[in-house]
Amino acid sequence: GGFEESEREEIFSLFKKFVSKQSDERMKKIFDIRYNSGNNKITPWRLVAESLDMSIQGVINVHNKCLGEFKRKLVNYV
Repeated sequence: GGFEESEREEIFSLFKKFVSKQSDERMKKIFDIRYNSGNNKITPWRLVAESLDMSIQGVINVHNKCLGEFKRKLVNYV
């Protein structure tokens, strides 16, 4: 099951708000670099990791931890 476009936009908006409130600056930078590169393409993990001087796995771990926390919040929101 997919979401309507308006629902996707609302969830993405909630997600951006969630990320902006996180205390872990790496989290904000990871999502910013990975998804806001401006050319509608997702930045590869390797480049995200290099730009933050982190390992690829470290970047993925922070990313997935954030997504997990957001999903838990989203379940309570819906």
